[in-house]
Amino acid sequence: MSPSPQPAGTRAPAQPAFDFTLPPLPTTLSEALQITRQKDAHRDIRRLVAIVGKDPVTSAYILKRVNSSYYGLSRKTSQIDRAVHLLGFSEVCNLVIAAGLKKLAHYQGNAQGHPIYSHVMKTSVATAAYSRLFAEHLYFSSADLAFSAALLYQLGRLILINSFPDQYVPLWWGPGSDPDNGIPIPPSLQSEKALFGISSLELTTKTIQKWGLPVEMAFSIRFQEDPMKLTRPYTRLLALTIASGIAACDELYRDPSNDASASADAPNPDIPAGLAMLAQDRAIDVQELITLANDNREKVKAFVSTILSD
Repeated sequence: MSPSPQPAGTRAPAQPAFDFTLPPLPTTLSEALQITRQKDAHRDIRRLVAIVGKDPVTSAYILKRVNSSYYGLSRKTSQIDRAVHLLGFSEVCNLVIAAGLKKLAHYQGNAQGHPIYSHVMKTSVATAAYSRLFAEHLYFSSADLAFSAALLYQLGRLILINSFPDQYVPLWWGPGSDPDNGIPIPPSLQSEKALFGISSLELTTKTIQKWGLPVEMAFSIRFQEDPMKLTRPYTRLLALTIASGIAACDELYRDPSNDASASADAPNPDIPAGLAMLAQDRAIDVQELITLANDNREKVKAFVSTILSD
């Protein structure tokens, strides 16, 4: 149905003005992100312990996860330095970053937004886990940065749902969504921009730049839908690991009802573009990445549950 003709002499309604107040970067998250950029030989365990130690909320979060069944430690610990020695510097650092995102993006909006918030958090953590998995498998030196960037790639969505839930939530319950079972469908970047004047991806990039995080992180997130546009091999590989993490995450939480020929446990026979691009860039068989993702499905799900549990 075509729109009604606009009467002569009138103007189209102005787009609502949305005041975007970008959140400040929490100190603990900022310091944790800084030390992930250090080379292994220069990583200071005492500094990591000090960062966590001065934040009681993060300390409690870390120790609860460290002592969970996911890590299967034979003896519980109440000391952060002991946790670092048991799990390793990178693992505890990633837990600190996950704690920072969870605290930063705590949702307090309307009831319809809760499934969306849960979906974004769940898929962010799963994408980060898969991105790190692929990066480590390919011996990429910045696996921790891949984890951090993938964890933050939906930051713009979290800002929108927390800042403007009444306007943003309805975009997720369009055609194909299932409100009764709490299954939202992410809106297109175009629909976000039409409503807010900025897409969630642009908002993520803008926030990361404001926070002064590595430029490689901003570019890899901005171009994760088309990593081959990036000319620097390092940044392109970082974007490819994020794209692959997103593809594996999409498969992990794929709704079998959308594929009449698939069973709930059967992997999608189509090769996701993100995995195909990474395989081509690294000159490996894409089936190697698909097998790696499938073999780690339950482990990633368990990691997500561990990170997001109360």
